[in-house]
Amino acid sequence: MFNASGHLKTELETRAAYKAQSRQAAAKAAKAMSTKQKPPSKLDCVHRSDIVEIKSLASPPRGVLDVTSAAIAVLGRRAARGQNEWMFCKKTLGNVDNFIVMLKDFNPRYVTPEDASYARKKLAGHSPDEIKKQSCAAASLAQWAIAALELTAA
Repeated sequence: MFNASGHLKTELETRAAYKAQSRQAAAKAAKAMSTKQKPPSKLDCVHRSDIVEIKSLASPPRGVLDVTSAAIAVLGRRAARGQNEWMFCKKTLGNVDNFIVMLKDFNPRYVTPEDASYARKKLAGHSPDEIKKQSCAAASLAQWAIAALELTAA
């Protein structure tokens, strides 16, 4: 290999050229990946740690229970009459990874009008700020439930 003046390149010059090419290739790949990624969705707000925190509560505040019940209802599941609502929620949240997959794979076409109405009633008495004061983890679940209900209405 020869440099600009026609002399044989030194090992250091060769390494520097290789590193520069590598950086350029990495920058091009990163730019290509960033243009292919879909924009963040309102439904991508719940993290695994949020579900773990909610599930760990022995006796949650009413707002946390209502938000959790609403989110689970949007997914098509509700506690039976007479069943302990929090125990049902904890059982549904039991496999955290599976629950996260359910949230990410949510399809608004499969929400029944009854489930959407139930979820809206559960969320009606609570503002997002009030829920955040009770639990930040529940606030992210509330944000998900509200966004999901907006998609069902659209």
